[in-house]
Amino acid sequence: MKNDTGKVPYESNEKIKYHNFNLFFTYSHSHFRKTIWFKDTGELLFPEDYYVDSYSDRTFILINHKSEKYAVGNHNGELTFFTEKELSIWKRSEEDLVYNEYQIYDCNGKLILETKNCIESVWGDYRLVLKDRYRIFIIDLNGYIIAEIESSYYDQNYNTCESHKLMGNYLFVKTDFEGKKTKVYNYNGKLITTLLTHDVNPDTTYIGLSYNEQAQYIVSSYGLYRYIENDGYLYEFTGFVYDEIIQGECSNVFKVKRNGLYGYINDFGRVLIQLKYDSISFNESLKCYYTKLNNLFGLISEDFKKIIPPTYDKIAKHSYILVEKDQKKGCLNLELEEILPAVYEKVISYDGIRIIVTKGSKQGMYDYEGFMILPEIYDRIRPNIYSYDDFIISVGGKYGVCSDRGQILIPIKYDKCTGFHNEIAGVSKDGHWGFINTNQKQIIPFCYEKFWGFIEDGILVKDGEKWILIDNTGKCINNDIKEFEADYSIYKLNDDDKWIIIGSSSIDDDDFSSYEPEYTEAELREMYHDAFENDPSSEWNID
Repeated sequence: MKNDTGKVPYESNEKIKYHNFNLFFTYSHSHFRKTIWFKDTGELLFPEDYYVDSYSDRTFILINHKSEKYAVGNHNGELTFFTEKELSIWKRSEEDLVYNEYQIYDCNGKLILETKNCIESVWGDYRLVLKDRYRIFIIDLNGYIIAEIESSYYDQNYNTCESHKLMGNYLFVKTDFEGKKTKVYNYNGKLITTLLTHDVNPDTTYIGLSYNEQAQYIVSSYGLYRYIENDGYLYEFTGFVYDEIIQGECSNVFKVKRNGLYGYINDFGRVLIQLKYDSISFNESLKCYYTKLNNLFGLISEDFKKIIPPTYDKIAKHSYILVEKDQKKGCLNLELEEILPAVYEKVISYDGIRIIVTKGSKQGMYDYEGFMILPEIYDRIRPNIYSYDDFIISVGGKYGVCSDRGQILIPIKYDKCTGFHNEIAGVSKDGHWGFINTNQKQIIPFCYEKFWGFIEDGILVKDGEKWILIDNTGKCINNDIKEFEADYSIYKLNDDDKWIIIGSSSIDDDDFSSYEPEYTEAELREMYHDAFENDPSSEWNID
């Protein structure tokens, strides 16, 4: 069946490769149910009255959205079997079967098996799990009972036993009302072992187990068991009982709890982190384990080899690990090695390479290996926003510039200064701005009362009553600037001789409200680091 255009009328939600052609699912807007279409032709695989309920590589279960009857279809679009009862697919190696609560059929509707007890699960290619009030049965396709298992748990609402779980090659059956014992049976109905498990609410059907088929182990609330397929038995590795075992961040590690304290073990029961912490969590950002004990915090490396005991009041993640102890800050690198001890009031990184510290009222600077670049003798150290190759330093109200290795580039003798931009820096003395090069040679005299910043390969300064743009030699490029663009903002001079931001080159002007900047660009460059002078950690102690 095709539509008029030969194209899919609804937007595709999922696409699959099916046999030698592509199919994709769409949701019908009128029924909100899945329909399957051919990708290229727009032709329906099944009549439009049907939507797909489930499917395998060979079989589709469909529901007629008008009659609510079930049908079985194949990949050729043929409907082979119809029934009023809900159907599920039994995916088998040789051929699929379909089943409801009490019957097993082939995909053409031939009855294979009818049972007296409810079919709860299908298992492998030839086993079924049935249930009644207090019993669970394992049977084959001929109806032969392979195992009959007693269970003390009974759900009165549904008049059935609700206490089993299929995981991998094993059937787990809750055998006591409190849910603390679970028997394990193999595919042949043989009792393998009895596990201690934990069920918080005995009225629920939950069995406190999880199974990892790839890593071949089973996690019980009380124990960790290795699944050994060839030998056909379960072996307990934990050695002693835990209150709780939780799957860890990878397949072979587990968080364990005992008497309210946490630790970590591997899948052979070996202790990786001692069972002594109030909490442990893996921090994806730090790529390490985050521990807490008596309201103090520590770290353990992802390979469990490096341990920082819980001695810090706070921990935060930046380009380094910021730590705080007794209201003093320090930092570690991401390998959990100490860069700076926790003895500073502030620890701030601007470029991911240099760290500026505050000790008392003085500042210094270090690299990420803890090497001192500038001792703690400066009133302020702040980066050159034009380039991270140099830093503005001040002592006693005078300013200068140093390199990122601590070499003095501009002596500390000016009232104000900027860092270098295109090998030129702005410096101020006696209330006027001038400009020098990297050799500290004056190239533009001290004759400008105001300096706004470096823009458009020029320098914006005020000369008398006008704002002008000069080049690196002091030559005037534009002798009457009324409007300019810098850092994606459009500035305009108002009647009060102040620069107003009237728009942005990155957004529509209609979406932009004019406002007056609190500082000039030069002042912003000078004061940039103040934004970081507050507590630089946006989030402490991430669990």
